[in-house]
Amino acid sequence: MDWTTKFRRFTAGCLTALTLIGSVSAWGKPETTNYPELEDEGVKARIAVGSDLHIGNNVGADERLRNAYEQFYKAAGDRLDAVAFVGDITNEGRAEQYDSLLEIVSEETHEGTETIYCMGNHEFYGNSSAEDSRNRFKEKTGQDINKSVEVNGV
Repeated sequence: MDWTTKFRRFTAGCLTALTLIGSVSAWGKPETTNYPELEDEGVKARIAVGSDLHIGNNVGADERLRNAYEQFYKAAGDRLDAVAFVGDITNEGRAEQYDSLLEIVSEETHEGTETIYCMGNHEFYGNSSAEDSRNRFKEKTGQDINKSVEVNGV
């Protein structure tokens, strides 16, 4: 494959990612969902990334998360290898907030899509110590707070 073809595919992938991120940046339901069709040739992994879910903030966070999943799958189809939430996944790191998060993720995640969680500062707010916060994150998500993640070799 020549460099121009690689560049075109890379650019198309970036534009698709920007379109997706822009459409769910406020985690609302976008008015239009006309995503370009994604190519599979040469694609090793397709990952959607979101942040600042703030589950438990009582301002529609649950619905915004469901909207985000809907848009992730509309953009990527069933070829979504992973969804990564990169910080402030809960509003205060409380057990019931993790429980709500995990229930929604379980309901909305299609088979074959991995979920990756990253801890943010809000996960520390509702606990008595930093150690309690780290332990609760690991206990609830089943993931370490410091990790390297590989998705389809990437």
